[in-house]
Amino acid sequence: MKGRKRYMRKFTIGELSYVDVPAQEGARALILKRGNPADRGRDPASIEKDDLVQLVTGSTDGHQHGIRVRRYSDGDLSIYLTYAQAEDSDNGHDHPIVLADGVYTIVENAGHTHSLDSAALSAAIIATVQKEASVDPKEAQKLKEANERLEKIVAMKADHRLYFDQLTDDDHRTKFLAKSDAERGALIAEAQKRADDDDPVVHKTKAGLEIRKSDGPTMLAMAKAQDEQFEKTVKLEEENAALKAARTDADYEKRAATELPHHPGTIKTRAFLLKQAESLEDEDERKDAVAALKAKSDRMSPYFKDLGTAAAPPSAEPETGDPQAELDKLVEKRMEEKGEVEAVAQEAVLKTVKGQELYDRIVKEHREIAKAA
Repeated sequence: MKGRKRYMRKFTIGELSYVDVPAQEGARALILKRGNPADRGRDPASIEKDDLVQLVTGSTDGHQHGIRVRRYSDGDLSIYLTYAQAEDSDNGHDHPIVLADGVYTIVENAGHTHSLDSAALSAAIIATVQKEASVDPKEAQKLKEANERLEKIVAMKADHRLYFDQLTDDDHRTKFLAKSDAERGALIAEAQKRADDDDPVVHKTKAGLEIRKSDGPTMLAMAKAQDEQFEKTVKLEEENAALKAARTDADYEKRAATELPHHPGTIKTRAFLLKQAESLEDEDERKDAVAALKAKSDRMSPYFKDLGTAAAPPSAEPETGDPQAELDKLVEKRMEEKGEVEAVAQEAVLKTVKGQELYDRIVKEHREIAKAA
């Protein structure tokens, strides 16, 4: 349709050609040269050389800007960005450039900014100035020295840069830049020592904050009070955690006495096994583990029934140690010697004099625990 505009928003560039006049009359943005409506139809020979850019910015939102360095006939130097258009925008824009502490940066515009090679821009400025025949060689030398100074500042270590930025006298800054890396480190260490001697650290908080003498007694008192409050909070949290753990252990012991009354082991052992089983993250595994403990307790229940008033003949051995552990050892020994399964070996051991004695002690212990609970 006549008069209908078409916009290319997403495409792949396979080749870049350097041209004096853009081939597409309706182009909205250029990579290396900004189009000017007044240039349409101009003879390529009439395009001035300084219409071309010396550098480009980093890419943001699918576009870059050209950077032009131009020196006018009156001697003024101009540095600016060409217009460009973001990938999803219908309008072109540019960005101001600022110089701060010897470093060139691009100001945000249209909701974004771009990266910039500051050292390369300084070099381009020097090259532009040196091309002018009327330029004073001293001015060009000053620009060269400024670029070298900038490179040294950018290459500094973080602690060296911090010390450099705190220097207020330009002569001191220049002398600091002239020193070697080792000399700078020694100078910083010496300055730090003097600061520590003149203004020593009088207190270091639990958080690692250093309170110096110059901070005054009020700040010191506040820091110490904060540390005391911190210690009280930590102690209270530890006591609460211990109390919670104690309550939890007592609860598990009561449950073990009820849910695992015949499981081998002391009440604390059974409580620990129950707690470990219920700590499993997987729900099915947790249920299976608890069920296995209860099943073993149920298998042992026949051996805890009252067998009558006839007492087993007393053993010559004194009643020492854990009767459950001794009974388990006798069962394990019989399983190894006879090749019997656990249930058969337990029944055989309990029919012996020693097994009956251990059984009576276990029953007595469990009754005492149940009564105490």
